[in-house]
Amino acid sequence: MGKSRNSEEARRWARGAIHEASDADATLRAMERMVQALLERWPFSTEVFAPNGDCLGVNRAWERLWQMPRSIVERYNMLRDPNIRSKHVWPFIQKGFSGENVATPEALYDPGEDNRPGRPRWTDGLIHPVVTELADVSQVVLILHDLTQTKALQSELAALRSQIEELEARKTGVQERLDELTGDAPLMMMLDGCAPAGERGGTLSSRETQVMLGIAAGKSAKEIAWGWGWA
Repeated sequence: MGKSRNSEEARRWARGAIHEASDADATLRAMERMVQALLERWPFSTEVFAPNGDCLGVNRAWERLWQMPRSIVERYNMLRDPNIRSKHVWPFIQKGFSGENVATPEALYDPGEDNRPGRPRWTDGLIHPVVTELADVSQVVLILHDLTQTKALQSELAALRSQIEELEARKTGVQERLDELTGDAPLMMMLDGCAPAGERGGTLSSRETQVMLGIAAGKSAKEIAWGWGWA
């Protein structure tokens, strides 16, 4: 009787353990589905890699960023990508796959360099390794931030600054040439010399003089000088 009771208790314990394991598996699968749903709606480009570099999946934001279907990455391995290995971000990626949380510097990546579809993008990012209780890396998550528009605006701003500097240089050149031509002649003499014969020393009232100097009729040379801040 004792052996029979012990056997029955063992069977009940086994059935309970199996039931608990089944419940745990169901809970784990539900959590995985929830994480996958959140990842799909995550607004930032996200890739998930195996420890050996194989791409396990991407989200919709990744497809929008590169304008590529996710089927492209089915056989993609980041650690074997020569385009990645040749860039300055490579040491940061190595650290991420070794188990460190890493922020990657901005870099330009062009899939076309590997004869792959997709548009070139400037990005920076975060690498987050998923580490087990045994300190093993089970997965590596790469989140990218698109900097392409920012870089384009920076280029436009630099071009505008260059144009302004060129105009300033031309203005300085014109002023220096004007100084060479006029020497130390007083400003009043310069303005007075612009007036037609018979008007010097008086007001600059001829139409030609007004157009040339951009002034209103009836103003004297001194008034013009004060108005322009030269006197």
